[in-house]
Amino acid sequence: MADLKGCFLHNTDDWQTPKEIYNYFMNKGYIDPCPYKSEIDNLKTDLGGVNLFINPPYSDIKSWVDYALNHIKNHKENNIVFLIPSRTDTKYFQKMLTENVDMGIYFIKGRLHFNESKNSAPFPSCIIKLEMPKGKKYILEDFKNL
Repeated sequence: MADLKGCFLHNTDDWQTPKEIYNYFMNKGYIDPCPYKSEIDNLKTDLGGVNLFINPPYSDIKSWVDYALNHIKNHKENNIVFLIPSRTDTKYFQKMLTENVDMGIYFIKGRLHFNESKNSAPFPSCIIKLEMPKGKKYILEDFKNL
């Protein structure tokens, strides 16, 4: 596992999605392939033709981006939504921008509170929507419009 000391106040990948965001996507029929505290490695599982909501372990975002891009190529009618740190300089972020998929991004104002913590995350977050190409990269006004 990667050294997380520069990313979190605690050396762990156990960060539960804020309930408002999680419930929003679950109520829209999205499937979460890496739920909080899961012991199942769904990186090797083809979940079929479903929309996915992914709040990946932040020590391995790259693997989940690769998984999502493969899922979209195999299931062209589906969308992938990520909740990730807003780190636009990373290789995984740049890969999403340059792959042959459409990408919408919503930069979350302020800092999220994970695990119902009183303290906010030490980094900004964003919601990214990936879908088969129609020739657009765009800023989402509001994730509720996904």
